[in-house]
Amino acid sequence: MEISVVIPVINEEKNLIKILSSFEKNLEIEFIFVDGGSKDNTVNLIKKAGFKVILSPILRRSYQMNLGAKQAKGRVFYFFMVILFYLLIIKKLYLILFKKNNLLLGHLDLKLTM
Repeated sequence: MEISVVIPVINEEKNLIKILSSFEKNLEIEFIFVDGGSKDNTVNLIKKAGFKVILSPILRRSYQMNLGAKQAKGRVFYFFMVILFYLLIIKKLYLILFKKNNLLLGHLDLKLTM
């Protein structure tokens, strides 16, 4: 596993319905969702999509991120919020990752308009 993406969540059912289908299962990218005690269908949606979900005993983003990082298997970690993924997907996120001589680079073209 090369990259781990840790995503803290709480009551994200509406946003997850819109974006989970765009997540691709990839052998080099591990997606870890850390739930802070959702009262909606967040956890079930993540499990149904086949992604790892950790149940956090504490609702605090920093705690959830650290909990996910402790269980992550990647050499490189990224931390995102679900709403950010949603905005990036809608606005055509182009993420280019490549490895050369143990160097990992990323590129993001993003244009958000309000």
